[in-house]
Amino acid sequence: MRITRLSLAILLAVAFVGCQTARKHVESKREFIGLPATDFTLTVVCSSPDMAFNGTIVNDGEGYEVSGVGSGTYLLSTHHLVCSFMRTGTDGTLVLTISEQGPRHSSSSVGTEPWNRGVRADFLRTPSEQHNRLETF
Repeated sequence: MRITRLSLAILLAVAFVGCQTARKHVESKREFIGLPATDFTLTVVCSSPDMAFNGTIVNDGEGYEVSGVGSGTYLLSTHHLVCSFMRTGTDGTLVLTISEQGPRHSSSSVGTEPWNRGVRADFLRTPSEQHNRLETF
């Protein structure tokens, strides 16, 4: 009986400490005041002109819902760009191309296969941190 109480006490202590130290995933807004922004052009192209898509563009922590048919182009100036586009309804594929303007002009693309539903991108541009992530889902 004593071992059972001790085991229960240890189990509760571990559960309590674990819950207290577990990080919660919260999308935080970074502070970009005073840092130069990067100009991006996002282009979504569907495999057929009647194929619809919808998406979300998060520009320095502010999210916007977008949608279109066939293709769409979005221009923005930001430090941290996160976006996701997915096809709706009809079968087909879509390609997301992100072009970065400025002295380091570059372009990155990711496209879906027929079994994928969409594409995601995460671009960060600050003087001390930079990353590009493109993936399908």
